[in-house]
Amino acid sequence: MANNVCGVVQLVVDKLGFEKSRSFKGVSASTVENLSQDLIVSLRLVASAEAKHFTNDDQFRHFRDFLFYFSKDLDDYIELVKSGLEHVNPSDLETFISKITDSLTLVRQHCHALSLEAIGPDDQSPLLDQIPQSRPEKEEAFFFGPPQKEIRELLLQESIEFPVISLHGMGGMGKTTLAGALYNDADVRRSFQAFAWVNCARREFYAITVVKSILGQLLPRQKKVVAGLSFLDSTRMLYRLQQKVKCLIVICDVRTRENWRNMRVAFPLRDETRTQILITTRIEEVAADCRQNGKLYGMRQLDDEQSNRLFHKIAGGTTNLIPHHVDKLRKEILSRCGGSPLAITIAAGYWNCITKKDDTTFDPNKMFDEINLHRDETADPERSLRSILHLCYSNLPLRLKACFLYLGQLTRSDRSEILVDEIYLRWISEGLVVISEDESANTTKTDIAENYLLELARRNMVRLNGEELVKSSQIHPLVRDFCVDQGEKEKLFEVVAGRGFATAVIPKSLASGLTIEMNAYCEDRAAVPAVFTHGDGNSRCSSLYFVDTVEPVVDYAAADWRRVEVFEVKEFMRRVLRVVEFDGVDFRLWKLPKGMGNLVFLRYLSFRRCHLEEIPSSLKNLSELRILDLRVRGQCRVTIPDFLSKFVKIERLYFPAKYRSGADHGRLNMHGLTEVEILVNFDTKVCYTDHLKGMKKLQRFDVVVEDDHKELDKVVDFVDEVVSTARFSLDVRNFTCYSDERISVLKKMLVCESLRKLQLEGHIKKFPDDVVGIMLANIEEIVLDGSELKVDPMQRLGKLSKLKSLDMRNDAFIGKEMVCHGSDFPNLKSFKLVNFCYLEKWTVEPEAMPKVSTLWIEKCSKLSSTPAGRFEFAHNIINELNIVC
Repeated sequence: MANNVCGVVQLVVDKLGFEKSRSFKGVSASTVENLSQDLIVSLRLVASAEAKHFTNDDQFRHFRDFLFYFSKDLDDYIELVKSGLEHVNPSDLETFISKITDSLTLVRQHCHALSLEAIGPDDQSPLLDQIPQSRPEKEEAFFFGPPQKEIRELLLQESIEFPVISLHGMGGMGKTTLAGALYNDADVRRSFQAFAWVNCARREFYAITVVKSILGQLLPRQKKVVAGLSFLDSTRMLYRLQQKVKCLIVICDVRTRENWRNMRVAFPLRDETRTQILITTRIEEVAADCRQNGKLYGMRQLDDEQSNRLFHKIAGGTTNLIPHHVDKLRKEILSRCGGSPLAITIAAGYWNCITKKDDTTFDPNKMFDEINLHRDETADPERSLRSILHLCYSNLPLRLKACFLYLGQLTRSDRSEILVDEIYLRWISEGLVVISEDESANTTKTDIAENYLLELARRNMVRLNGEELVKSSQIHPLVRDFCVDQGEKEKLFEVVAGRGFATAVIPKSLASGLTIEMNAYCEDRAAVPAVFTHGDGNSRCSSLYFVDTVEPVVDYAAADWRRVEVFEVKEFMRRVLRVVEFDGVDFRLWKLPKGMGNLVFLRYLSFRRCHLEEIPSSLKNLSELRILDLRVRGQCRVTIPDFLSKFVKIERLYFPAKYRSGADHGRLNMHGLTEVEILVNFDTKVCYTDHLKGMKKLQRFDVVVEDDHKELDKVVDFVDEVVSTARFSLDVRNFTCYSDERISVLKKMLVCESLRKLQLEGHIKKFPDDVVGIMLANIEEIVLDGSELKVDPMQRLGKLSKLKSLDMRNDAFIGKEMVCHGSDFPNLKSFKLVNFCYLEKWTVEPEAMPKVSTLWIEKCSKLSSTPAGRFEFAHNIINELNIVC
């Protein structure tokens, strides 16, 4: 728990320095300063005790726990005073602080009696700003050798010799990495017609969920049909599809023999099939079962030479240490990795950290002691990985430790990848990101959170997905398990697995956060629903997360279910709860808590991916909200009461894709929201455009405008004049350019330098001549729908150097021929043509579109030939090729 104590204390110290002039009015500056210094000394004593292994001393544990909970209470107090919702007498506060200071002094005397000295916990490794990011997955693939080549040859065969190819080995041995390398191989992609990738690592396994997920990926345009199928119907549909279409299906991390046997009825393993199934598993019995219908490959540990080569390829770089220390340390670290590619990858990140220290201050004996502290004597690669993770985690700066562990709560066993925006939201809402006094005036919490994530990636503890712009991050399942176990040990959070509608009592816990996996749709749920109830006395829990992990498997309306509240709001929650998130919860089955409106100190409220159609008006009392996320499931049209103007402290506001105003007078009032930094899905038909004028801090602005050129003109003027540096996304619907006034607005929109994403629906005939050379200078994504352009748009769009995605549909061009010249679309990755009635010829010259990885052509009936052959020997990987003319 010591790491979490230090992290919490450090955050409070930062806040004391940053907030003291505003949050401690009436309290003498010396009192606040003394408290801050006492906390710093106490923090360093805890770090010293951890280093000297005195953490089992009873009095020390009492001191540590006292320090932790006092710091949490002080953090709550700072937020309470900042909110202004409750009055605190300054003299009472000064007396309280003095008593706490005296208590800290007495306990520290005992620590000194144990010969503990205050060492700086942040003497650990600094942020590695100058270390380049590696791509460990590419380096690991170098060592797969003969198995990869042999499996690749099997996949490239016209006929299916072995329907099932299974990869067996312990966690961290590279099974998923190898499967991913084969799945994304350019030649392999061209050999199959449809693709699916599923993960079976969730705690609760349901064969119907896996079958539907595979079927939905193979038939992406029939997902709604698939969602309504029974297990029997979906199994039949998948079985027959595999006999007609050549499919590549990857099933990762099959945990039990029963799981495989329950789902294999959906695959024609003994009949004629055109499907190749690639399975990864840690379980020998599963691999043996799979072998009956295919071929088995075991993933073995790397030998010493391979381990050294992999370590060198990932770590690289220079070191400040003398060669003798370098060689000895490297051998010692590699000996702890057990030949596991994942352990070696993470150890290489640790190596980059310790070898950047100055040789004059580097103590090799201390470093060897640290390495030996986390030594595991067994030959089990998974335990070796865990010991390496402990070593790397202990070396993290304090501010990163809690951030890293929270990734275990953010990800799930069946979803290791998560959008970076979700990571930033959670870290910020949990108070893990603080802007210190030495930060520049323009630094935002998002900037700091981004630096934290990049630092974890440099240490190879997480993997980032994306190139110029990082979009998502993922962690290995074994790393997630470590984060969850350590997070619960450190009392950061606790994960509670529900069982459908069976009563799940949140245990009495001192954890800061609780995650409840609801599993509302599990097949063996109780007949009568029961509410989640909260254990008595859990006054330390500041965050509640309710997660539904699976899609519905039955028609909820056909069952006689009564809706019940998700949890009961109790009085102590009113003061301590700061974060409440519902992720994927179906509110046709559950009720929102009646007392939600009483959680007046709530800072973060999310209904991401939920089924919810109406927001209760009682939420108007949540005046402390900083983040409100209403991005529910796409089919829901949400009614929002007219209370947004009360959220004057809101910084991030995410509207749903479809919503309407619950206001009596029409649109939603957003006047006075001057702190907003991110505004998503702002709809000019539902919200007042004039209320945008005060939002001068906007960094991201996504707006929808439908058939109203005057509103569009206002939006573009606002972006150009007020928030020109914001990332601007524009969805213009039912917009036609039959008048000079509309053409003028179109010109203004096309030359807006902040515009990053444009979706334009409606007739425009041509791009205005006077803006052609300067239009869409920073655009990254374009969707043109029904534009009816008469001149080949490739001449203009091909020159957009930052364009990555182009989607043209429904006669966006009504000419007969398109030509992409040699230098066109230098950074384009995705190109889609759908429903072109007049296009007869499309020519793509050899040097055009060098980076395209997705090509989709559909319903172009007159197109005599396609340029698909142009990409046959491209250096890039065609991840998706779909041509249906």
